[in-house]
Amino acid sequence: MRADHQSGFDGGRTRAMVALLVTAIAIVALGPRPAAGHQSHGGTPSPVAAACSPASPPATGGTPAAAVSPSSQAPVDVDIGLPHVGTPVATTCVTVTLTVDKMAAGPRTLVVEVVDPSGALVTDAEVMIHTRSLVMNHGISTNPAVPTEPGRYEVERVPMGMAGAWQAEVVVTRPGYEPVTAAFVVDLEGPA
Repeated sequence: MRADHQSGFDGGRTRAMVALLVTAIAIVALGPRPAAGHQSHGGTPSPVAAACSPASPPATGGTPAAAVSPSSQAPVDVDIGLPHVGTPVATTCVTVTLTVDKMAAGPRTLVVEVVDPSGALVTDAEVMIHTRSLVMNHGISTNPAVPTEPGRYEVERVPMGMAGAWQAEVVVTRPGYEPVTAAFVVDLEGPA
């Protein structure tokens, strides 16, 4: 009789765990929903709810956005499919281009150019740059970029003191839009 009781207990616990797992999967699959008040009376999302999702590359040869979590700490293969510095990355809301003052290891100046789909310079963005070595775990450096001229945002003295491949993740946040993330590979020369 004790075996039956134990079996019923395990079955109940298993059913509860399965129900919890199914609920978690459903939450992830359905994703977040827009908050109330973010749609106009016609049912079309307002700019507040507009999301910036990756788009096809523009005819000018841009590359689709690639998001790689800055929390990933382990070194990865250099050929991870990210565009290299200087390559425009297009999304539905903006095109982001990252350039570097020099391709040598050391404190670097990173410059981000942000334009909208019409080609107009974006002047209302907040830009954050996360950098990490893809060769060795040096942690992540997070640097806010400051506007230096219309559509141009800059960070000086970003710590990139080792030769090799680095990932630079650019996060562009504009009022009324979801943040856009574009990641680039920066290959630096110099002492290892």
